Amino acid sequence: MEAAARFVHMPRFYFHLRGGDAEIPDLVGQECDDLTSARTRALRSARDILSHEVLSGRLPLNERIDVEDEEQRPVFMLPFREAVREV
Repeated sequence: MEAAARFVHMPRFYFHLRGGDAEIPDLVGQECDDLTSARTRALRSARDILSHEVLSGRLPLNERIDVEDEEQRPVFMLPFREAVREV
């Protein structure tokens, strides 16, 4: 007897870049295990964007990533200011 394949539904989250002169909607979204994983992904994305912008001579701390769930309901917002620490 063959074991039935089990599919686990992973929620899809949408990561929209907003603020300043940036308005880039995420039309595809990404699957994440849970809300904690989505927060980690948003944080890594913000830091990646910031690192590239700093190399171009910009520091867009007024931008943010707005995250929505599968129903396109807002679940949290990550301001770029929260992605970095002052030392």
